[in-house]
Amino acid sequence: MAAADAARLGDKMSSMDMTAKILGFVLGVLCAVSPAQAQSSGGAYKVIKVEGRGAGPVSSSGLLAGKTLYMAAQDGRNPDGSLPASFAQEVTQSLAHTREVLQASGMDMGNLVWVQVYVTRSQDIAAMNEVYWKSIGANPPARTVLVAANLPGGQKIQINAIAVAGSAKRQVITPAG
Repeated sequence: MAAADAARLGDKMSSMDMTAKILGFVLGVLCAVSPAQAQSSGGAYKVIKVEGRGAGPVSSSGLLAGKTLYMAAQDGRNPDGSLPASFAQEVTQSLAHTREVLQASGMDMGNLVWVQVYVTRSQDIAAMNEVYWKSIGANPPARTVLVAANLPGGQKIQINAIAVAGSAKRQVITPAG
């Protein structure tokens, strides 16, 4: 019995040794790919920064992955970091910050495909909509509005968005009936 067990154990170890060699080879090949090769194949991304404006304390300006731009937590703060006196002005600046990130990426509001708006009070949605619809254009992107209990630093609005460069401009499609 002991000889048979030893033979099986030897076969398992030989199999594990081969698996380890294959894994080592694959990892070596993956590590040998240069960053330039990864970027040319669409594997890299670019951090988008707006000149003269840093990201907020809990956000980033944007991340361009291939032709897709991801924006997080575009708030309505003034250049000095203070919050505007009115909610409408905070919405206006939040959308302006969104536009600045788009422009820094070579895009505009027409490249937006998805927008997620966070507000802290449901009664502010109508005021937000009034500013939003004037800024967004005739063919709006997909949008979600969420009411959050609280946003960092007393903010009343934040906008997340996704935009795609070089895409066909948006067109509203209305189903029949």
